Amino acid sequence: MPRKPTETPSWRKLPLVEVEWVDSCADSGWRSVKKERTDNPNLRCSTVGYLFEEHRTYVKIAQSLSAHESVADLVAIPRSAIRKMTVLRL
Repeated sequence: MPRKPTETPSWRKLPLVEVEWVDSCADSGWRSVKKERTDNPNLRCSTVGYLFEEHRTYVKIAQSLSAHESVADLVAIPRSAIRKMTVLRL
C-alpha cells in the first residue's frame, strides 16, 4: 500500500507494524586489529509504530498519532537495513 510522500494519510487507516532492522555503528579511537575482527556488536533493532510512508528507498514509521491528524516521533529506516516488516494490525 505505497503512498506518495505528499499525500497525507488518515491516521485511522495506518497499519501498525513492527520493523526489524540492522543499525550502523561507528567507533573512534585506536583498537587492535585482532580485537576489532573478533568483536561482534549487536546492531539488530526493532521499531513498532504506524506505517506512515512507504518509499522506494525507505519507510517512515510514526510512533505517535493524535486525533487531530498529527504525527510525532517519525523514524525513517532505509529499506536496505530492513530484515523483516510484520503487520500487527490493519
